[in-house]
Amino acid sequence: IKFLKEDEKGVKIVSDYFAKREAKAAKEAEKKAQERMVLNFIRLGKLPLEEIAECSGLTLKKIRMLATTL
Repeated sequence: IKFLKEDEKGVKIVSDYFAKREAKAAKEAEKKAQERMVLNFIRLGKLPLEEIAECSGLTLKKIRMLATTL
């Protein structure tokens, strides 16, 4: 514990770990927000799934899978 708290290399290890963990959480949050947006477009029913896929950057397969969850 002393190494992780007081040694320069230990502090870097801990900092890197938390930075990666934070980046992963941010990526997951972004993915969930994108999926919520896509689900809202699907619910509105004004665009074909192909256009939603093109605009969102998700694959058509992923869009169809999300559509089945409604």
